[in-house]
Amino acid sequence: GFLAAGITTSAGKMGPANSAEKHGYVSDDDSIKEIMVTIHKGLEGETLEIPVKPSMPFASIMQSLLLQMTADPSLSAILSSEGIKIETTEDLLEYHSQGACIFATLVLSVQKMALRQVVEELMMPESEFRGHRHVLSRYPKGITYKDVANYLFKNKVLLTPTQASGLFQQLLPKLVDLQAPSHNLCLRAQLIMALHTFCLEPYAIWEADDGQDECVWYNMMYSAENLGTGGRFCIPGQRAKEFHNHSPSSSAQDKQDVSNLRGVLQARRENSQQQFLEALVPPTSYGFSAKPNKP
Repeated sequence: GFLAAGITTSAGKMGPANSAEKHGYVSDDDSIKEIMVTIHKGLEGETLEIPVKPSMPFASIMQSLLLQMTADPSLSAILSSEGIKIETTEDLLEYHSQGACIFATLVLSVQKMALRQVVEELMMPESEFRGHRHVLSRYPKGITYKDVANYLFKNKVLLTPTQASGLFQQLLPKLVDLQAPSHNLCLRAQLIMALHTFCLEPYAIWEADDGQDECVWYNMMYSAENLGTGGRFCIPGQRAKEFHNHSPSSSAQDKQDVSNLRGVLQARRENSQQQFLEALVPPTSYGFSAKPNKP
């Protein structure tokens, strides 16, 4: 289980006279401002104090906090308040200024997690996915695979195989080819590559008919390494000639983190407001990549 520690701050009883007092800065020199955050760890009354300067990188604050909370290298810390994750120094100071109670939670380090645990943490709530599906359903006919990939990237959408399959059926009738294609993939294959770039299960075959006799799936590569057939599996309702219909769990030992989901999760934990999907490794097939355009 997780270890939660309540964090209280030294908010004054008098109202702040200025911005510095509002945030509880303690300084003899206006150019060196910091706030002392008192951390209550566990149930035995042990307290920790962390000095925070407004200009300090949030990662440095978290590293200092973690070093004082635990010596276990397999754990990392997360801050939250009122059920909302705190991811920036500015937000930490804002919650402090409001006198809100802030909590630190120790979680298993990403590198120590099983791949299945990483996938579960990255999964989008179904209600949130339905919202994105609705937006995409309103796209007119005439979109390309790039439009799909760019939307998913911009909105930080990661898909389960079942969700990818559903979007494929919904978007295929809207798809058109680019004017000057530099590849030999048909429309079905282009859309498969766009959606599979954001799939949480790289080894899943969620639409066996790639329009090219399963060759797009068979030749799919990550970082110039072919996935082969080991560990590949078809989701319910799909059957492929070239791949055994394994269940996801039956071949877990054959799987590697080919799309760098651990890197994605680590980037999201550090700051989900940033574009953490830049850490995602996209698949290629016949040299084709649906890697989205960065804003």
